[in-house]
Amino acid sequence: MSFYKPLGSQLIRDVQGEDLLEIFLVTAVAAILGIRFFLAMTGYPKLGGEGLHIAHVLVGGAFMLLAMVILLNFLNKWARDLAAVLGGFGFGAFIDELGKFVTSDNNYFFQPTVGLIYIAFILLYFLIKKINSSRWLSEEERLINVLEISKQAVLKDIDVREQQLAMDLLADSSPSFPLTQDLKDFLGASKAAAEDVPGLYSKLKQRAHRLYISLVEKTWFTKAVIAFFLLQALLSLLVSLDLTVGLGDLLSSGRLPLRQFCRSTGTSDPRNQR
Repeated sequence: MSFYKPLGSQLIRDVQGEDLLEIFLVTAVAAILGIRFFLAMTGYPKLGGEGLHIAHVLVGGAFMLLAMVILLNFLNKWARDLAAVLGGFGFGAFIDELGKFVTSDNNYFFQPTVGLIYIAFILLYFLIKKINSSRWLSEEERLINVLEISKQAVLKDIDVREQQLAMDLLADSSPSFPLTQDLKDFLGASKAAAEDVPGLYSKLKQRAHRLYISLVEKTWFTKAVIAFFLLQALLSLLVSLDLTVGLGDLLSSGRLPLRQFCRSTGTSDPRNQR
């Protein structure tokens, strides 16, 4: 059973929607990394003065609002691509300040924030995959998607891949259904772009995919990844020990502060059991 079926025919899936959501997610991740890098390099400056601080969560909200205005007012493919980029940047700027909204002291540097952001993106990714997991489309969905693609033919902005996708959808549609033959004739007479030249995002995506495949096939890369996560786990353990039992005192004195360790863990001092 499809995920959206309980909503009946109120939500119509877009066969190209997953590509737009991918752009949204990639832009959001890039925004977070870019913002954090910029702030670290500039010493975390504050925009404002005299007790005022304009947080970049407001910038994120403005970009998400702009993306919604574009989606609600324009119909062409370029507008949707632009909205995906702007919305992704806005969401990245918004969720980057999550630490301020889950702590009582508005702590941007709250360490678990990174984990919370990671979880949010993972859940969003799985939600997108769940919605698009079933490639089965109803008769109405197929024709509506063909109509959406046909808009690009009217604008003379349809490429070969989109034209073939529309024709495949029509091939799966019932000939007796209204508009099916008319759309076939219209798309067959439409002139698509002679060459489907990949855009900048597609080129970067293909290069990243080839680089990833070449790396995972190398034994040293797999070992390096495992070593990295083991080292990260070890460092996290050392930080936890330092916070709970005073690891600094342990390293400087060469002995374990046993009483403090037992007090922090709730166990009894074995020296008192003699």
